[in-house]
Amino acid sequence: MSPKSSKQSRSTSSRSGGGKSTSKRTSSKSTSNKSSSSSRGGGKSSGSRGSSNRGGGKENMTLQDLFLEQLKDVLNAEEQLMEALPKMAEGASNEDLRQAFEEHISITEQQIERLNQVFETLGEEPESKECMGMKGLIKEAEEVMKEHKKNPQVLDAGLIGAAQKAEHYEIASYGTLRTFAEVLGYTEVADLLNQTLTEEEEADQILTGIAEEFVNEQAAEGEGNDMNDEEEGMMGAKASRG
Repeated sequence: MSPKSSKQSRSTSSRSGGGKSTSKRTSSKSTSNKSSSSSRGGGKSSGSRGSSNRGGGKENMTLQDLFLEQLKDVLNAEEQLMEALPKMAEGASNEDLRQAFEEHISITEQQIERLNQVFETLGEEPESKECMGMKGLIKEAEEVMKEHKKNPQVLDAGLIGAAQKAEHYEIASYGTLRTFAEVLGYTEVADLLNQTLTEEEEADQILTGIAEEFVNEQAAEGEGNDMNDEEEGMMGAKASRG
């Protein structure tokens, strides 16, 4: 997602997850299909090599159909993020992290516009289909905000982890879509998708930088400060008796 990014390679809550190695494996070449050098040739108008199976059932879907379906999916993923990012920014206590989330809002707006341009280039109407993957990741982020709201430092670490999960999901999605575009001969579309892929990789790196430079250590120092309601009540009772 945007400024000083984070692959939680040394995350407080889980020192094994979300690090730079994960991002590298899932970045620009993290697709299920590797593009061939011949596919980087000239642009193709919508339909030639992978003509759409508009009349048939899903069992007869072509690569063109799959490509369009996944474009709709990632468009919805970006739309869901547009709603989630302001809440994540509001929940962040670290100023760099808050700024990263806020800046990624404008970047996400540009990415949605770019996807609309992709549909237009393909001669298709922009359309989104509910992205269940992003929906689940955002739900996880909401749970993190609810569970750790009383310990801001730990919450920041959790927010970075949640944001990086979303970034890695997008990196995999855009990497696959770019490869499909190359295979189908849509050179201009592949270039547009690659722009967004690069932005998502940069956002992931920014989040890693924030985690490693500030948030993880601060969360480790503040781990013992997370009190539940019962503990707070007991503290208050003792203070009143004293």
